[in-house]
Amino acid sequence: MRKQRISTVWLVGVPKEDHNKTIERINYYLEDKTTERVRQILLDKLSTKELDFDYNNPNWAYRQAHNNGYVEALREVLTLLQKANDPNE
Repeated sequence: MRKQRISTVWLVGVPKEDHNKTIERINYYLEDKTTERVRQILLDKLSTKELDFDYNNPNWAYRQAHNNGYVEALREVLTLLQKANDPNE
């Protein structure tokens, strides 16, 4: 049986004896339709930003650095919204 895992950030400051109860509660909220829709919106934004290259612009390096930071932030939020039993882990 696969152990259910979520981002450890959710458990920071939670007493160890409350971890299982907290994980159950977090998974309940991550199953919500609204949360699923937010996850899908972020995945769509991620797929378009990863392909956004404009080397004809003289400031392309700055734009690329900005895009890289944007993509990293989206991935961080998606990691937080990842369900414990998500096969895309």
